[in-house]
Amino acid sequence: MVVDISKMEEGMDRNIKKEKKKKKKRELDREQEIENLVEKTQQHLDSNRKIKKRKDPDPEESSPEKKAKFSIKLNTENKASEKDEDTSDGIKSKLEPLNKGKGPKIIVAKEDKKQEDESTMSKRKLKAIKRQQEGRIHETKGMNKALEYLHNWKNARDTWKFEKCRQNWLLSHAYDQNKIKESDFCVLLEYITSIRGGMREATRSSALKESGKEVGKSEKSRASRILQALEQE
Repeated sequence: MVVDISKMEEGMDRNIKKEKKKKKKRELDREQEIENLVEKTQQHLDSNRKIKKRKDPDPEESSPEKKAKFSIKLNTENKASEKDEDTSDGIKSKLEPLNKGKGPKIIVAKEDKKQEDESTMSKRKLKAIKRQQEGRIHETKGMNKALEYLHNWKNARDTWKFEKCRQNWLLSHAYDQNKIKESDFCVLLEYITSIRGGMREATRSSALKESGKEVGKSEKSRASRILQALEQE
């Protein structure tokens, strides 16, 4: 059996051409469908806009005067000085062109600074006040514990225990009459005579330094009494 190769090639070419034509036609049909869909969508949107426009007429046509929908208030501090009054007038003059015609109006409001309370105070100021209060509470607790430590040394030596932090507080505030009153200072002098070692020398140096400062008579008097107590063995 003899096969004609040329005829087979021609048949294959015809089939390829047919497939290409079918493919091209499918692509054209798809493009046409997309264009039709886009056109229908656009028509639908235009129709909705027209319906909405008929339902919501232009407010400028229905109302002779258009009122401002809202106002913006600028808070400024009310001060008695002429400089601040001039500043306020300058702000008003700058805002006048903006308040002409239609649209929102800008209003300048004044407030009295004397009415400032915790709600208007800055966070930084509130934190500073809180730190001061906490410092006072901490200082009071430390003072009470240190004085209790001193009284226990004097009156309850059997149950008394040495605490370095209480001793340091007493020695550092020994010259302050507001923190250590005279009766407690007399007990402190007895306590100082019992101190030994490097702390005794440190207390002597501190008293000498305090006596050389330009301080009040009470501080110098206490420094002198501490030095005398340290001379006792």
